[in-house]
Amino acid sequence: MARIHERLTKTKGKTYWFIIDVGRDDTGKRIRIKRCGFTKKSDAKKAMAEIESQYYAGKVFAKPKDITFAYYVQEIWFKEYQHYTKISTQKGIQYLLKALISFWGQDVKLKHITSLNIQTYIQNMLDMGKKRKTITKNLSYIKMIFKHALKNNIITNNPCENIDLPKMTLVEKTKLLQQKPKPLYLEKEDLLTFLNEAKNDAYAYPYYYMVYFLIYTGARLGEVCAMEWDNFNIKNKTIKITQNIYGCSQKNYYVQTPKTKNSIREISISQSFIDVMKEWRLIQNKQKIKNANNWDRTYNFIFTSRYYPGKPILTCNLYGFIKKIAKKIGLSWIHPHTFRHTHTSLLAAAGESLEVIQDRLGHTNDSTTRQIYLHITKSRKVDAASKFDAYLNS
Repeated sequence: MARIHERLTKTKGKTYWFIIDVGRDDTGKRIRIKRCGFTKKSDAKKAMAEIESQYYAGKVFAKPKDITFAYYVQEIWFKEYQHYTKISTQKGIQYLLKALISFWGQDVKLKHITSLNIQTYIQNMLDMGKKRKTITKNLSYIKMIFKHALKNNIITNNPCENIDLPKMTLVEKTKLLQQKPKPLYLEKEDLLTFLNEAKNDAYAYPYYYMVYFLIYTGARLGEVCAMEWDNFNIKNKTIKITQNIYGCSQKNYYVQTPKTKNSIREISISQSFIDVMKEWRLIQNKQKIKNANNWDRTYNFIFTSRYYPGKPILTCNLYGFIKKIAKKIGLSWIHPHTFRHTHTSLLAAAGESLEVIQDRLGHTNDSTTRQIYLHITKSRKVDAASKFDAYLNS
């Protein structure tokens, strides 16, 4: 839209200035804004960016008739929205924006996108076999973008107003009915088989201990990877879960808050669990001494990489190990969240209440947890009827 110019003056030396064309007035005459006297180029850039942002947001000057969808979502909407989201969410949104720009074209004007364009994109996602849950989430962001544009007077009507996900076709329903449901959790025997195979694997350090942590705490994958020794209280036999981790490179990862507000929690742990974690800490301490000069002390992670001293094991690393062991024992359907569900099933079988289990897992209402709990405890309903009858007739 504009560029920064340099000027030499006797009093200030080198200064910077710019002129921005911000449209035309009612008579058709061009409107231009000039700013000068900046001693730093960065200050000039900042001032120019602010004027451009106001212009494209429709807050001042002429109405931006020809703004492209690509420019609007990347330079205006996302730059504002990113301040309210986690890094992990931002990455997902950026991926969606790139997909939308690729589908509609780099130069398509924001005002030219119609309901039909959006509906075509949704149908394309369905044809590609994308999950309806994913498409629904993407559609919510698309609606958010156009609502923002309408609010800022960039467009005069919202093409998303009557857009909804199409109903399931007969073919989709048939496929869904024919699919064999995957188990939600591991039976006790399969769980012990998995642990034994993990412990004897060549890469048992530190993955076996991480799987053990998943099973015995019900924590999420990212929560386990982000755990620090500072939150491990041996005296009180508790651990505090206060953070999550995002990234798939030890050179570029982010520690952030957990999934939800309820995810920040303190849970009790057993002595046997503490003993296993002490066993792991001895192994880690040997590595720490061996790599004393290279150990990264930014965080005090419980689980650290053997290749990047002090750096965390990331979710993608642990995921790969779990899938490898699952394939070895012939249970390839197992994924990291299986252990969270297994934790639920074992607690339910042990007689723990649904409320306590949900509190331990860090959520107040989860349909899968409730489904597992009701399945495990359904025999108690029969027992309850028998007990009632026996008591009444005693």
